[in-house]
Formats: sequence, structure tokens, C-alpha cells
Amino acid sequence: RRVLFRSHEAEFIKHLFWGKPELFDEELREALPLYLDPNFLFPEKQDEKAITHRREAWLAQGGLETLESYGCQKDPSTWDVPKEHIKYLISLPVWWENPDIIVTHALATAENLDTLRHLSSKSNLQKNEQETLSRAVNNALWARNRPTKGADPIRLHISGHTPLRDVRLLENLRTLQIDTSCVYGYKLSAYCANGDFLSTPSKTKWEP
Repeated sequence: RRVLFRSHEAEFIKHLFWGKPELFDEELREALPLYLDPNFLFPEKQDEKAITHRREAWLAQGGLETLESYGCQKDPSTWDVPKEHIKYLISLPVWWENPDIIVTHALATAENLDTLRHLSSKSNLQKNEQETLSRAVNNALWARNRPTKGADPIRLHISGHTPLRDVRLLENLRTLQIDTSCVYGYKLSAYCANGDFLSTPSKTKWEP
């Protein structure tokens, strides 16, 4: 059973890499696909002040709870995440597909998916190819704008990331959005490939 590399994992890897780079030994650095290398995936890194600002935002949005689950604190010097866990996270795919469905964390476009298929496993990318791949990965992780056309002419595209009150099917785009705002105290929803839905209400009401 596989899960996707999502924006949450992307933020975790980024802050581990910037906050305590010694966690990434030579084996892990070599295992990082180009499109998951934080220095490539997050080219906005500029200075320590900017990194600290982004870290504080991440900590306030679930990052601290993630670190505490490992017995760590805010200070990067306390961060001690098992190598096996990092290795597992960076092995996760950015998208998944079979003959019937395509799954991405956010609203990747058909063009983004074509880029991921053709460039994600290619070595020695040219600069323009790197930039195209970077945009595709970022859209697969973060995009919330409704696309003008479906990700596939036949298959159903399933995505989350955009918080809604209920599961939403965009029939003309063959797109199903299943993030039902559990983080804000509403529901956690799942879609089964046979067409069934499962939703359960959150026990806690959080304010956005």
C-alpha cells in the first residue's frame, strides 16, 4: 500500500534539511530524486531570517506536533528523526495512477502530469527542464486553482488539499475533491475506487 508525497511531507523534509542538514547523510542525499531535493523543490530559500519565518509558520500549522511525536522540540538542535523514516518519506510518489483513476495531493493539471511522467525519472535535466519540473511538482503539492480542463480525458482525477465542507465532484473536469476540512473540525473523508465514500466527523472543532 502506497501513499503520496504531499505538501505536508514536503514541508517536513524541507525544514529537516534546512534546520539540521546532518540528518541527511550521503545515502539519503543520493536517494533524493531531483524533484524532492529541498534546494531544488524550494528555490525560495534565501537567508536565515526567511528560513526562520517559514519555520515558525510550519510549526504553527502542525509542524510542532509532528516534531513532538518524535520527542523533539522547536530548536533544530533537538531534532532526531530516524533515517528510515526520512528514507521512506522521500520514496513516496508525487502522483499515482492506474487505468481508472489518477491521484494527486493538489490540483495538478494535465500538463503537470505529463511533465512528471516524462521528466521525473530523467537524469541530467537542462535548466529549462528543471524549471518545468519544479512548477509541475509544486502544482501537484500546492495548487488550488480550479483547472480549465480535466487532468485526463477519460480517467477520474482525485485530489485533496483544498478544504471543503463536503466531497465535491466537478463532473465536467472529471475531478473529485475529497478534503472535507477535518483540520478545521468538520469531516475526514475517503473515496474507494468502487465508488463508495466514507466520512467521519472530527471530534474537535478547530478555528481556522
